[in-house]
Amino acid sequence: MPPTGPRADARARAEAALRLKCRGRTWQEIADELGFKSRSSALHAVKRLMLREPPEDVLAARTFTTGAYRQVTAALFDSLEAAKKAQDHEAVVSISRAIAYVQDKNARLTGQQIPVAQEVDVNVQVHSTTHAVIDQAERDLLAIVGGRQGQLPVLDAELVDAP
Repeated sequence: MPPTGPRADARARAEAALRLKCRGRTWQEIADELGFKSRSSALHAVKRLMLREPPEDVLAARTFTTGAYRQVTAALFDSLEAAKKAQDHEAVVSISRAIAYVQDKNARLTGQQIPVAQEVDVNVQVHSTTHAVIDQAERDLLAIVGGRQGQLPVLDAELVDAP
């Protein structure tokens, strides 16, 4: 049997305070609106309410949220069809973005966007030593210099004073 009298009123007021807090109101605003003596009394009423009601488990919360996302998506698709019939292109784009946003949130909630681990096998084998690499670089540089000697033109000039 649910409580009656002052206890029922206190519980209803605490539930209203919780709803207001979930909507972003400050404790002082809640106290003023619902008639609490102070903001701390509003806070304590909400804390007592939360202690009386056990929190729902994660699976249940996820299931309820997924159901809410489905309802929102269905309503958005109805609005999208109405906007298409009315040929309201701005509304179509806006509603399509909202649908994509809700679907993305649902995918994150249900674990569809978990990154898949990629296995990368890197096997590097070095067959030469540091001395061998330096010797090869020296040979390559000498070959480059040796190939250019005959190709470079020589400029010969002398300075003459102007009269």
